[in-house]
Amino acid sequence: MSIRQESVLEQDTWGETEHEIEQDWIWEDTTSDWTGKSVARRFGIRQGGKTRVIDDCTVCGLNLTVGTKETFSLHTIDQLCGMLDHSFKCSKGQHCKVLGRTYDLKSAYKQFGLCSHDRDFVRIAVNKPGAKDPVLLGLNALPFGAIGSVAGFLHVSFAIWWIGVFGMGVAWSAYFDDYSSLTRPELASNTHWAISSLFELIGLQYAKDGSKAPPFSDVFRMLGLMVNMVEAPSLRFSVGHTDERITELKQCLRDIVSNGQLSTKEAERVRGRMIFFECYVLEELQTLI
Repeated sequence: MSIRQESVLEQDTWGETEHEIEQDWIWEDTTSDWTGKSVARRFGIRQGGKTRVIDDCTVCGLNLTVGTKETFSLHTIDQLCGMLDHSFKCSKGQHCKVLGRTYDLKSAYKQFGLCSHDRDFVRIAVNKPGAKDPVLLGLNALPFGAIGSVAGFLHVSFAIWWIGVFGMGVAWSAYFDDYSSLTRPELASNTHWAISSLFELIGLQYAKDGSKAPPFSDVFRMLGLMVNMVEAPSLRFSVGHTDERITELKQCLRDIVSNGQLSTKEAERVRGRMIFFECYVLEELQTLI
């Protein structure tokens, strides 16, 4: 590929590629034969403190061949707020304490394989630091950047959510690979057992420790936001931004003012951050100013 990224980002992208090869999610096609193949382009983007690799399946026309008849409805924070509001209305004045937490699937797309036809047909080209020609990769798992991957994964995601709701009576929502659940304090251990057992019976890997596996709490993270249910017995709860997001946006705006200039790419990124921030700005407005 004639388009190369900056050396550090290219190195990080190749490092992530080597990790995926070790995990058998992808494999190196040593034949380097592009004939009769749909070849996507892999590149890296920085998200926070890490690099995420994207397999651009649009450049080869693959995404243009995929369409869906249905419209997927993702469970955003509004879904959880609606669940709490309905519960408050049913309580008729006095509500029990409520705890919540979010379950996160690990490398979600990589847990699902391709059919044999797609595995033979699709390839990914990625630049290797120090090499003139790109490396050709084959796929064993869903590529992150293909429309078909999104539709296929969401079918599975919502099937799991449906089983949890109608099969086990779990109050939770599903947003891609994030499952946010609500429960009473006395049922927290039972709820965790039910959800973890469901994941393990299906064979899904999920975060079991670290920052992505917190215990049930009356204040918890969901989709980059903080949900505070301390006052649930009084029929009140709040949704706001994390301290990290507030600090990040403040520093970003200060840097723009300090530099006195803003590139088109940076402007698009800042615009996206501010639009998201504005949706939940009521409590944070004074803090930001």
